[in-house]
Amino acid sequence: MSDNKNFDDEYQYVEEPDIEPIEVEPETISEKTETTEQPSEDYVEKISSLLQKPSMKRNALLAVVGLFFLLGLLKCVSKPSTHEDMSAPKPIIQNTAPAQNQMIQTMPDNQMQDLINMQKSMQANLASMNDKMNQLNSQLSVLNSNNQALQQQLSDLMSKYQSLQQSINEAMAAAKAKPQITHSQASRTRVYSAPVIKENYFIQAIIPGRAWLVSSQGKTITVRVGSLLPGYGRVARIDAQQGRVEMSSSKVFVFSQAD
Repeated sequence: MSDNKNFDDEYQYVEEPDIEPIEVEPETISEKTETTEQPSEDYVEKISSLLQKPSMKRNALLAVVGLFFLLGLLKCVSKPSTHEDMSAPKPIIQNTAPAQNQMIQTMPDNQMQDLINMQKSMQANLASMNDKMNQLNSQLSVLNSNNQALQQQLSDLMSKYQSLQQSINEAMAAAKAKPQITHSQASRTRVYSAPVIKENYFIQAIIPGRAWLVSSQGKTITVRVGSLLPGYGRVARIDAQQGRVEMSSSKVFVFSQAD
């Protein structure tokens, strides 16, 4: 059936403009119809008379059944061919969908790798931040210990200052409690100085304007007019001819008796 339809679709009737239609007279057509109708009626009567026989009825039924059976076989045989026609290989059309799918599949992998790298860098940053925090904590602990030491030193200094202030206050209170000595009482008091032991000097050598004196302990000094000699005052006169050194305290140095 499908082949017939395809054949009808493919075949197109071509009209020939040069061929003129044949005109048939109505009398001939009527005669032909009458002649054709008579034998058809004879054939129908013959077939009906044959079918009325029982043997012919049976044969007709068998023929009909056989026709149906043959039609079924033809359908069964024609189905695989239709399936084969339907399953015939179609022309291969190049499609870039796999490449696109591959790109779509690779893009998430790249994104995942980027995410992994970002996670690793974040972990490294967190580790460095933790190290810095630990260092800061250690520095803070050191600063706290130093602060505690400074506070201890300040407390010690405060205690010393308080003790010193207390001692100063006590000394001031004691000074206020002592009786004050008036000026008259101070003038009445006498100052006794320790006696100064005078050394005895002798002339060792003498020239006009200069003399060399030697003490009893062997100490030698050079004097001239105006020189100060402890315990004896200043030199008033040097007499080289007589061998005398006169002091302002009226003391006179001469040569020793041994000389």
